[in-house]
Amino acid sequence: MELPCEPNRVFVDPRWWRFGQRVVQARRVGDLVLVIFDYMEFPNGRPAQNLVAYDLHQNELWRAESPEGGGANAYVNFISENPLTAWNFACYVCTIDPATGRLIEKQFTK
Repeated sequence: MELPCEPNRVFVDPRWWRFGQRVVQARRVGDLVLVIFDYMEFPNGRPAQNLVAYDLHQNELWRAESPEGGGANAYVNFISENPLTAWNFACYVCTIDPATGRLIEKQFTK
């Protein structure tokens, strides 16, 4: 389920969660809140670990594994929740294990 977002916060019923970085997109999948942060706010020249999973108390559980080690590597949007799939800036469709954040499968789409 897509969650309402504003630049630095996400609405997780019944309250807004605040973050120190700009939020691009957020979804709730069961007891997980998945947030994609703006990759432009991460250091240049290395992958941005910008897809982050939280529990319902806003405790960070994991950061999604990246498909490649290049500098233009960041998640930009969710594709589906089941399976958990996200599109990557380096043109990969990535299937991610929602329990661990590990990359299950990657498909180059360019």
